[in-house]
Amino acid sequence: MLGVTGLSLFEIVPIFIFFVFCLAAAIPIALVAKFLSAKSSHEKMMQGAFLTVNRLRREVVDGLTYADTYLDLLPEGPEVDSARSARQQAAHHLEQAAQIVKTARAPVDMGRAQALLEIAKEEAESSHAIIDKLTGGTGLAVAVDGTDYKATPLQGNGTLYSVPAPEISDLDALDIPENERSACFFCSRPSRISELTPVNIAMGGKRRKVLACAADVGSVQQGYTPQVRTFSVSGRSVPWYHAPHYDPYRDYGHGGEIFYSPGYAGYTDFAIGMQSGLLLDTLTDSSAAPSYPLFISPSGDPVYDPTQSELPPSQDVVDFGGNDSFGLGDGGVGSIFSGLDQVDIPTFDNSNISDSDTSTFDQDSSDMGSSFDPGSSFDAGSSFDSGSSFDSGSFDSGSSFDSGGSFDSGGSDS
Repeated sequence: MLGVTGLSLFEIVPIFIFFVFCLAAAIPIALVAKFLSAKSSHEKMMQGAFLTVNRLRREVVDGLTYADTYLDLLPEGPEVDSARSARQQAAHHLEQAAQIVKTARAPVDMGRAQALLEIAKEEAESSHAIIDKLTGGTGLAVAVDGTDYKATPLQGNGTLYSVPAPEISDLDALDIPENERSACFFCSRPSRISELTPVNIAMGGKRRKVLACAADVGSVQQGYTPQVRTFSVSGRSVPWYHAPHYDPYRDYGHGGEIFYSPGYAGYTDFAIGMQSGLLLDTLTDSSAAPSYPLFISPSGDPVYDPTQSELPPSQDVVDFGGNDSFGLGDGGVGSIFSGLDQVDIPTFDNSNISDSDTSTFDQDSSDMGSSFDPGSSFDAGSSFDSGSSFDSGSFDSGSSFDSGGSFDSGGSDS
């Protein structure tokens, strides 16, 4: 029998079965495609949220590091207490954000972490601003190592001020054995290394330890920053240890004009807000190392190269307390964020994610749960884990910064 279409029943049934089969196959395919599209969209949103959170994290960590460089070198007072409190609050909110990111599953979770980091950033900036105010905008602070003697250029009356050490005219420097010779970092007074005192300097967010004579140490004890002996080289003022024609063991105390600079701002301009100064300009330049060891390395050895004397902040300031920061230096297995360096983070290790390449997540993941592995994305507890920057009050060579994170760790803040 023929149907209305001219096809027999035996011809219609196979066509119908084929149509049903195609429809049955198309539905799961469409569902899979929709699932994959949703997953891709989810991953892109999470990736974008993570990059924003990580940028904020870096900014907060930079702010905390700046505060840690200065806080224990500033004379104690209510404003220092406020700066320290703001820094601790920033660290607390950074830790809270780390805990959220550790188990984040959705963009809303990353949004909560971002909100906390925005607060932490404001608190770190508040601490930074107080420090700048206390140093008069110079970014300079000095402290006699192992004592409570601390000074910044800003005096109690609000003026910027530092003092030079008096020159000793009858000093017979050649009596000092060559293997014991050094000189005061500030005024160039020749002296035995053993007779000089280590002084911590914070300048431009960096911290170093230099050797100073009794007169300049006395200035710090009185609350003043010591001035640096300078010379004019090619029309530019440079510290004595970069002046090619000057040797303190030959020229100190033998007449001639003596020029000193405050070590901050311009050489004669005390304007607040200057970002570069005599110390900063020269301490970052190791192209012309001085003839005598003027600096102390983190291991406690006298060194010639100023870049070898850069010090981490002190232990009691570094410690965040408990599980702090984001713990990105551990390199956890399976984490798409593993191997991330805490201090300098231009890209993500293993090329999984970078600020300029956001095309892939975990290449081994095939399900929604593997892109962000809870407990491995951020494993809170290794970035700043106190206890090795300074070892029992002294510098432990090689432990100030470890290979996995910004600062090594392990204690809690009081």
